[in-house]
Amino acid sequence: MSWTFNILVPVLLLVSPCCGYLHNYVFYTETNMTTWKKAQSFCREHHTDLAIIKNRRDNELLRNLKGWIGLHRYNNTAPWKWSKGDNQPKFVKWATNEPKKDQHCGFKHENGIVWISLRCEDRHSFLCSDESVVLVYQNKTWEEALDHCRALWGKGNPYFDLSSLVSHHDVNKARELAKHATTNEVWTGLRFLAGRWWWARGEPAEFDQICPNVESCGILDKSGDLKSSDCTERRNFICQRIPPKESGIPAVRPT
Repeated sequence: MSWTFNILVPVLLLVSPCCGYLHNYVFYTETNMTTWKKAQSFCREHHTDLAIIKNRRDNELLRNLKGWIGLHRYNNTAPWKWSKGDNQPKFVKWATNEPKKDQHCGFKHENGIVWISLRCEDRHSFLCSDESVVLVYQNKTWEEALDHCRALWGKGNPYFDLSSLVSHHDVNKARELAKHATTNEVWTGLRFLAGRWWWARGEPAEFDQICPNVESCGILDKSGDLKSSDCTERRNFICQRIPPKESGIPAVRPT
């Protein structure tokens, strides 16, 4: 069954520094109340995903807002994870006696900075986030990382790809993110094929100084240097949002 919002107007945009790049939050009010799953679908279609709150500073910025955030779990024994990137949280702010049994979706409470768990089927306001690059802390091969990035917004909707560092801005953001990885290097979208380097999105890459092996993929180390590595090794990776115009998918799809 299709679903629509009568009024889809973000009433507040907050910007906070996070890992060296801007992290934007968009708040949808009570007039747009919906379930956690539908809020996730809407945020992924119009923004990046449901909001991820990475640290105390971000949480403070959202002090006076209430709504669904991207935190969820599959059952009572499963770990809590963020919707975007499927990473377990490094920062949490549960209220006393939270989370509760049989309540598997995270909700940012308006009274202060605490979070509570609610039934995912409940209808509430929600918070979306907008990010252009995402560091994923899971350890995957290059091919697995590629599939993971392209599936961030659902099968058939590749709004994300492994990062293509084609501008100084892209490089600077990726270098800052790499410092926070749990592995010494992170995968980028660089791949050696048919005698030359290519980015995952299809752009040729000029990196003659990187000596490739037969099965070589590009990594970025914590010092900010690009190198080659065996594509079957496992490490963290960086996904990059593709502008809808480049992906061939409209930014807003009709309901």
